[in-house]
Amino acid sequence: MHVADVLLESMEREGLLTVFGIPGSANLGLYEKIPDHKVNVILMRHEQGAAHAADAFGRVKRNVPGVAFATSGPGATNLVTGLANAYMDSAPMIAITGQVPMAVMGRDAFQETDVVGVTMPITKHSFLVRDPEHITWAIRAAKVISITNRPGPVLVDIPRDFWKVDVDFYWPSDEELLREWIPGYDPNPPKPSPDLIMKAAKIVVQAENPVILAGGGVWWSGATPEVLKLAEVLMAPIVTTLMGKNAIPADHPLYLGHAGMHGRPEANYALYNADVVIAIGTRFSDRTVGNFEEFKKGKKIIHIDIDKSEVGKNIEPDVGIVGDAREAVKMLREYIVDALNFKRDMEIPLIKKAKEFGEQAWEVLLRERGRGMKPWKVLKIVREEMPRDSIVTTGVGGHQMWAALHYPVYKPGTYLTSGGLGTMGYGFPAAIGAKAAAPDKPVLDIDGDGSFLMTSQNLATVKQYNLNVGVLIFDNGSLQLIRQWQDLFFGHRRVGENLAYLPDFVKLANSFGIEGVRPESYDEMRKAIRRVAQGEALVIDYIVDPDIMVLPMIAPGKVIAPENIILTPEQAAGIVV
Repeated sequence: MHVADVLLESMEREGLLTVFGIPGSANLGLYEKIPDHKVNVILMRHEQGAAHAADAFGRVKRNVPGVAFATSGPGATNLVTGLANAYMDSAPMIAITGQVPMAVMGRDAFQETDVVGVTMPITKHSFLVRDPEHITWAIRAAKVISITNRPGPVLVDIPRDFWKVDVDFYWPSDEELLREWIPGYDPNPPKPSPDLIMKAAKIVVQAENPVILAGGGVWWSGATPEVLKLAEVLMAPIVTTLMGKNAIPADHPLYLGHAGMHGRPEANYALYNADVVIAIGTRFSDRTVGNFEEFKKGKKIIHIDIDKSEVGKNIEPDVGIVGDAREAVKMLREYIVDALNFKRDMEIPLIKKAKEFGEQAWEVLLRERGRGMKPWKVLKIVREEMPRDSIVTTGVGGHQMWAALHYPVYKPGTYLTSGGLGTMGYGFPAAIGAKAAAPDKPVLDIDGDGSFLMTSQNLATVKQYNLNVGVLIFDNGSLQLIRQWQDLFFGHRRVGENLAYLPDFVKLANSFGIEGVRPESYDEMRKAIRRVAQGEALVIDYIVDPDIMVLPMIAPGKVIAPENIILTPEQAAGIVV
């Protein structure tokens, strides 16, 4: 078999049947063989979009990574942002890139880039295949590495002179693969230490105000039911990171929302005032807790994570437990209930205080301000019209923070956003990838005018492949969070944030053969969202008053203390960052 056939056959055996990509001279030998196989290739209009689509496909499927194809040089380097995004957010994906021929490699050949060297820091692993006989090994290893333990992206780089080389097809066993190709890699998660679990259990039962901080790892481990059971045993509030919002149903009575710079006031209040924080599948990012040293004061920290490098990286825990979140949380709950005979019958007082604080804050935050339709009311309509299990993606910017605040997630796994890298342009191609992974579900991208413009060329892909997704553009003619930071922290000196309401998004959508609408009332907005819920491809240009700030907010570098929460623009006066 030709190497190209071997690669595609290997993908079929591994269930890697959906690919997002763009052909080029270094992978045309691979594309030549695609009609002979069951692999389906979706032509994106930029490699960054291919990477984001593959990332989202893997997030939806969870155990089947999305795949991106790219050529050498600029094709491969255009994947870099998407790979870094997947790496930061622990999304499984595989990038397969063509490379210049072996004979000219390292000689600055046309469209040559050391993509393995470039991507090594932003992937779980990067392979350069140096022997045509190793194709099956590389594809098998890429899938195993991408979906096991903490998920993430893997890159496989293949010289273009290999595609038509004849090789014998050999399918290594699991044992051979681990022993000979990825020695030292254990796909099985580490077992949580029973001694550390017991130590943590004793701390938790002595706590007056324990709080559970759920991160994205809760979703990846399938730990949502165990986290909810633990919260119910403790009658403790659950708050999440931005990525953890995807893991906890918003209508659970113990859930207070996501915490952080633009977190819900009640969630920040609870997390800051906890005496014990049980952090699960999170890295304690600066956007979640603010100032690391200030946050730790007066608290005991129990940190559960499958990645040992995250435990103690940002905040030193009192107990650090390395292991799969689902197993560790299950063990912790069983130790608390069975070994320590503990179950709290009433909610801890902190929940009531946090909710009261939140109610007061929201009275201020939801006051009528600005012109036109209000973001929080539009998002309320979105939630009412979209089915509970529909998938929502977001770009990055003000719209992302509004969605985090005002769009509740009821079914875990249905909210895809760029949390760690904060990648503008993520939302739209992610919606395409999500639709490819779940064709029967309505998919809506909540985006911003600046963010959407970065990958909007993929409207062509939506039309060409009938991947009907909706796009709700928060169009305020500016880079909204940049404008807000400039107003709050940089003396109102606005530079480079004005997008001038260009282009006309309705006409842009129409030019790709997709309908665009510009609602002028809440009733028109509801009708438009209802069309997306029914499976139409539609671009909704929502004109937002650019002077409506995304609030609440905590200034960068400040701890998430209640007194640091900015509820009105006037409260920001005099803040120095």
